[in-house]
Amino acid sequence: MRNAKREAGFTMSEIVVTVAIMGVLVSMAIPGTQRMITDQTAVDMARTVNNAFHIARIEALRTGRNHVVFFSVGGAGDTSGNSLVDSNGDPAAVLILDDGPTGSANQNCQIDAGENTRTITAKSMLSWGYTYAGATKAPGDTNARPSSSGSSFATPTGGS
Repeated sequence: MRNAKREAGFTMSEIVVTVAIMGVLVSMAIPGTQRMITDQTAVDMARTVNNAFHIARIEALRTGRNHVVFFSVGGAGDTSGNSLVDSNGDPAAVLILDDGPTGSANQNCQIDAGENTRTITAKSMLSWGYTYAGATKAPGDTNARPSSSGSSFATPTGGS
């Protein structure tokens, strides 16, 4: 009798079929992964904006001083054109400014020497902008001022 000894291993056709199946599975997973990354980036951006306003509000209530939040939009800085940079001179996506007590000389929505700032650095793939609504106002908005930019907070008792 002939003793046929079979070698251990895989045939070339088994390897090709396995690789083809893995390729199909990976190609099906890529769009879902890209969508998940995009969604997570949007969540990160919303958290960044929320955190900046939260920090400014908490600090304003804690200290009784005005705090201003600036967003770097197209390289724009504060109201006088000062760049939004961190302590190392690197561009900041968000800058929170302690603008001093109401009515003080430097309470001008500008980054003045000696004023405390906090920055949030830009994360990759995060950006934002704004669109001027013009004369169109939100329902119930009785403010006579045009809303070109800016936001403010009120104290729990309604003061500015």
